[in-house]
Amino acid sequence: MEIRLRNLALTIARCWEQAEAATAREIADQFPHPTEEQITFLFGGKLRLEVDEASRQRAFKRAFLADLELNYHGHMANAFARFRGLIARVTEGRPNGWRR
Repeated sequence: MEIRLRNLALTIARCWEQAEAATAREIADQFPHPTEEQITFLFGGKLRLEVDEASRQRAFKRAFLADLELNYHGHMANAFARFRGLIARVTEGRPNGWRR
């Protein structure tokens, strides 16, 4: 069974875009000519902050539940309580299966 997660994807994309904009502003204001590693480091921190804030505001939970509702048209009302504390985290490292 496939679940389309459009709202969740939009929430993640919004965090990414806000982190990208904050990184660009900080580089323009404070770090002339950064290396790629420095940009990646700054972006990772900004993304972590954006995701943490969105989690505190329950944006991921609301988006996921909206996607479930759209996919199941009200048939999952009892299951929604299971996702009450849903949050997201940004972690460092390689995705599963990533090899150099």
